[in-house]
Amino acid sequence: QHSCVVLGEGYVKCWGAASYGQLGQGDTRSVGSSTTPAAVYPISVPGDAKSVSAGAATTCVVTTSRKLYCFGRGLHGALGYSPDSSKAALGQCAPAAAAGAAAGDGTAYPDLGGTGTTKPSMNGAVPLPLPVTSVSTGYDHTCAVTADGSVYCWGLASHGQLGYGK
Repeated sequence: QHSCVVLGEGYVKCWGAASYGQLGQGDTRSVGSSTTPAAVYPISVPGDAKSVSAGAATTCVVTTSRKLYCFGRGLHGALGYSPDSSKAALGQCAPAAAAGAAAGDGTAYPDLGGTGTTKPSMNGAVPLPLPVTSVSTGYDHTCAVTADGSVYCWGLASHGQLGYGK
């Protein structure tokens, strides 16, 4: 229920529903009903954006430095961060899920981006072992491709969407 674009200047703008902070503005105010997308502030992530993916209630940005930043609804670990903190750089969700751990097991993962203290630039990059080349967000799950062509998926695994055969 939201849309995002990377503009020529290397920044991202999102609009639509913001119930979980998926617009990256540090609040949960939706944009588009009474405000135009042109009036939206660019999302603050370290560096220039290369690509963006808008899922059901999550957004992930790949930067030109090939880091991944995700924000919005953290249900089932869809953002790739550790369940015990609102900050990345300590998360094991993505690598653990890639190794076959039970991501999406009902653990209470944080939503990020919905308060002034969790703007995307404050979350840190999603902890992946190699630089990221692309990302795709879905309904409570995310997949990223790293520089060596490996695919890492995390989040809800109810219909095999993580690709782990479970």
